[in-house]
Amino acid sequence: MAAVAPAPAPVAYRPSSDPLSGLGTCAPDEVDEAARAGELTAVQRGCMELSLGTASPDDRDRLSLALIANSYAQGDMDSWADLVARHLGEIDATNPSLAYRYAMHELEQGRVTSAYRYSDLALANRAQWTIDNYDTKTYAAHKLRAAAAQAVWREAEAARAEGTADASDTARAKEQTGLAARAWHDFAVEAGMDADTPASLCALSDFEC
Repeated sequence: MAAVAPAPAPVAYRPSSDPLSGLGTCAPDEVDEAARAGELTAVQRGCMELSLGTASPDDRDRLSLALIANSYAQGDMDSWADLVARHLGEIDATNPSLAYRYAMHELEQGRVTSAYRYSDLALANRAQWTIDNYDTKTYAAHKLRAAAAQAVWREAEAARAEGTADASDTARAKEQTGLAARAWHDFAVEAGMDADTPASLCALSDFEC
């Protein structure tokens, strides 16, 4: 019987050293304009998503913001919301304007606890707003946080009426509303802006302003 030749040794698999090979380039300077117009291609978006894992912090921030801008320009608010949540949760939690816009979106969607959280995040990082628009944006963020707090309070009252919450839940929500209203009022007085509306909310929640 003839001898059987030994099987060839398996060739070791060597993955490409460049996972972006074949996707072209997607440096921030190359995609910003298309992103603002909502014209990023699927190939560009794929390249950007892969680049997020290896890019420098500055480029990672810019690429993520470009993906957000592209979704917004296309009117794809579901993708926009997902991308913003990722940006604030994983890339940069200190962007007050983005946090404010996301808080507004969450309030419009009826996710009032999330709206309160992100409006609070916007206020925590308000020092990043420029002096030219600091007062206007800070006032708006205080107003939004107070509105979200009041919405949480309303939900707590409704849950109590249905028997799914107790007095302590509504008391906490009412206190949160009062604290937000007082902070809004105090800023309004300091900035020389309308303080009557936050004062009314203070009174509604039994807080002195």
